[in-house]
Amino acid sequence: MNVQQKEVAKRLNVHPSLISRIESGERTIVVDRLPEIQKAYNIPDDQFAKMILNMDSKSPRLQPAEAKELQAYYNESLYTAHKDLLYSESFRYLFVCLTTLPVPLQAEFIKNATKEIEQLITAYKKKDDD
Repeated sequence: MNVQQKEVAKRLNVHPSLISRIESGERTIVVDRLPEIQKAYNIPDDQFAKMILNMDSKSPRLQPAEAKELQAYYNESLYTAHKDLLYSESFRYLFVCLTTLPVPLQAEFIKNATKEIEQLITAYKKKDDD
């Protein structure tokens, strides 16, 4: 679906190395996690059932057209779920500012911002646990 391992791990609340091991075939997906995966990627029931029932040990990957269709569905569901944020004035302004940076600085800014967001989330979770 052209989704990075870090994003998959974040959505499923697991370490990225687990995703890597699953993709390489070193680990398998626990059946109990299937509903979580379906929910995390908003995969329609019929498509998810087809993915599971059609998988065998020789060809566990989706066909290109299927992957493209699921990627489009995922992107649309992600957009729909976060439309309010995307259309907010502050996010639009951030996006415009980001586009004025040279490409190498855009990548650096996104990397740094992501680290800061992860630190904020961790701090928030700790505070929430206390």
